[in-house]
Parts: sequence; structure tokens; C-alpha cells
Amino acid sequence: MATTWTDIFNRKIALGQPLAADAMSVQIPGLVEEDFLAQAVSMSYEQNITRLYEVGSPKTFFVGGRTRGQMTINRVIGPGGVSQEFVKKYGDICNMQTNPIAFTFKGGCNADSAASFGGVQATGVIFNSINYQVQAQDTMVMEAISALVAAVNPTGTAIPTV
Repeated sequence: MATTWTDIFNRKIALGQPLAADAMSVQIPGLVEEDFLAQAVSMSYEQNITRLYEVGSPKTFFVGGRTRGQMTINRVIGPGGVSQEFVKKYGDICNMQTNPIAFTFKGGCNADSAASFGGVQATGVIFNSINYQVQAQDTMVMEAISALVAAVNPTGTAIPTV
């Protein structure tokens, strides 16, 4: 049961389960996570849906189209440098069937014992753009990767490769 307080404005305040950022993770096969220095990872997955109307009728129809996904990874190039093998593997369209990236969502204040509350796996990942940037004030080299994604599934239910 959550502890509840009443504040000076007579509002009830209750704290939910705290989460620590160090419990979240991104797994990329063959990549050492502590050298990756990811600052932001974003993924979207959508399906095309066309809405049709019938002339002279109140009916509306929805037609489902194909799915597509995309992902961006922004990271600092750190002591490990640019992983040429990582870029080569995920940038080669012929490797798409064996290029997964998994996101694991965990909660709790201790990363070692944090409870998992789900995750997703992007399958068929192919890099389609890589951008490098450096700014004079901090001299950090930033890498921004854009990728296309063939499918997204809950973790553990990846689409089998052919």
C-alpha cells in the first residue's frame, strides 16, 4: 500500500513505485553495452489504414495496408570509438534477416533485481542513414543512426528467419 500525505493545499499525495533509469536496457547482439553510450533510442511501428466511404450511404470502411517501422539511435562516440563491425552488419541489406534489436523495460531501484515489465524486439533492422556531429563547446562526437524495421514483436516472439 502506498504511503499517502496531505500537503499544505489539502491535496492528497501518494507515491507510486519508483523507477530507476539504470534498469532499462537495449540489447544489440554482438555489441558490448557499456561502450555503446546510447543517449536516446526511438522506435515507431505503424500500419497503413485507408478509410473509404460509400456514396449515398452512412457506411464507412477501413482497409488495412502494410506495416512499416523505423528507429533512431543517438549516441556519443566514446572510448570504444565507432564500431565498424556494428555499422557494417546493420548497414548491409543482405543481413536484414539476422539483425534484431531488443528493448527491455524494467522497473525498480536496483538494476540487478529490477522486475521486467515487458519489452519489444525489432526484427529485420537495416541502417539507412548515419550522421556524425561535433560541437566546439564540448568536443563530443555524436552519432545519429536512422534505421528501417521490418517487424516489431513482444520480446521472445521474434519472426523466424527464412
